[in-house]
Amino acid sequence: MVIVSCGNCGKKVERNTWNVRRNKYNYCSRQCAAEHRWKDSRINISCSYCGKSFIQRKNKIKRNKENYCSKECYIKSQKGKPFTPKKSFKIRCDNCKKEFDITPSRFKLSKNHFCSRKCKGKYISKHNVGENHINWRRTEKVICGICKKEFYVTPYRFDNNRGKFCSKKCFYIWLSERMRESRMGESNPNWQGGLSKEGYPTEFINSIFKKEIRAKYNFVCQICGKTEKDIGRTLHIHHIDRNKLNLSEENLIPLCIHCHPRIHHKKDLVISTDGSVRVPRV
Repeated sequence: MVIVSCGNCGKKVERNTWNVRRNKYNYCSRQCAAEHRWKDSRINISCSYCGKSFIQRKNKIKRNKENYCSKECYIKSQKGKPFTPKKSFKIRCDNCKKEFDITPSRFKLSKNHFCSRKCKGKYISKHNVGENHINWRRTEKVICGICKKEFYVTPYRFDNNRGKFCSKKCFYIWLSERMRESRMGESNPNWQGGLSKEGYPTEFINSIFKKEIRAKYNFVCQICGKTEKDIGRTLHIHHIDRNKLNLSEENLIPLCIHCHPRIHHKKDLVISTDGSVRVPRV
């Protein structure tokens, strides 16, 4: 521990050696530190007009120039003095070719100069186009693969297999044609020999016939055991042997909207001819 004196009030205070500021002031509290910094950053000077002494920050004192205690003294001191305007010279506006005065400091700020904001806006709209624009990117002309329309795309998008179509509409047309080739008919993973193309007999379309099948099983799904009230929808009628023409009561069972697709798309879920169901373990 080391005893040091406060730089503001002079009070003796104990400090750790690592907490002592060498060649700088040490303080007993934050209040003393704030007061000393406020005093150290200000100085008493006299007004150049009325001679009144006032406190001013050191960084605001104009060396070798006049300092004033208020705006009133500054205004009074300027009366009778000749007005000295800033140095300026004449140039022509880059848009309308009109002459106007400009200071050297403003002239160095930019390459182009304008007499008004209106002229600046007109000049930018004419010249800042294409390669002259700040956000310009190099583009290449491409022909759309569907409508054969010419459009521009950046090389980055084209190299990453993007930007081959002029619009989303053309892209979806190409996607639908590709899906037809790769996902329809025998190429589809759910292909079952074209059974879906066969039509249902007129007796099966009758709603009364389907209702009798549901009533036989008490309107309960034969896989999950949920009723129509639980699901909120009518049960589907499934053909066990996948033969749409076989309308015998032993071949028809009711299934809910969730279990019916599982029968058709999952091979490990099988219903035997006697109605027993083998459900796979999850």
